[in-house]
Amino acid sequence: MKPYYQDKWVTIYHGDCREILPTLEPVDLVLTDIPFNVGKDYGTANDNLPLPEYVQFIDDVFTLIRLSDLSSALIKVPTKYLMHLKFGTLLYKWAIGLYVPNSMKPFANGFNQLGLVLWYYKQQALKPTFANDVYMHNRDGEMRASGQIHPNPMDDNFVLRLIAGYSTTDSVILDPFLGSGTTCYCAKKLNRYSIGIEIEEKYCEIAAKRCSQEVMELKI
Repeated sequence: MKPYYQDKWVTIYHGDCREILPTLEPVDLVLTDIPFNVGKDYGTANDNLPLPEYVQFIDDVFTLIRLSDLSSALIKVPTKYLMHLKFGTLLYKWAIGLYVPNSMKPFANGFNQLGLVLWYYKQQALKPTFANDVYMHNRDGEMRASGQIHPNPMDDNFVLRLIAGYSTTDSVILDPFLGSGTTCYCAKKLNRYSIGIEIEEKYCEIAAKRCSQEVMELKI
């Protein structure tokens, strides 16, 4: 399949990740913020599925990702569905807690200011160089400041820390739900190869524009 965008470090595909993932070679790290199924307006993608369909969709995606025995995955997950979700054959090993102070919409049983990134792997190939397991997470990141609005952008600084801590310079990083491109953008800053897949073309365009920058200021 022809990439939507490609340079030395980044390859972006526009389409349904379930169709594109089987064509890819194994990767070293999966880093993604999965759809939370809370009714966000992403355009063509449905973010309001019945729970059984949502759980099956997430499991189907991660079953299709080609991983080696030494690959690992960092997955930002919705706490409200945590007990229901499966991620293919990966087994959960550790959690990184996120304090999200600007996530102000409360659920019926409390506030939504706790986020989780779960770390999965088959065999531990890399000891992470990650100082803490609880971090402040600015949900808007640089996207809000730049005027490039996405319903659920990830924090660039936090993603940079994840990539630096859980990969090496020869790693290939995959994000099957690329959104506005933060994973690929940050991987390129750190001289890592990355592959991103995004179903909504307008976000592919934003991601490509961000990743096309040749000189990037690095802040960690």
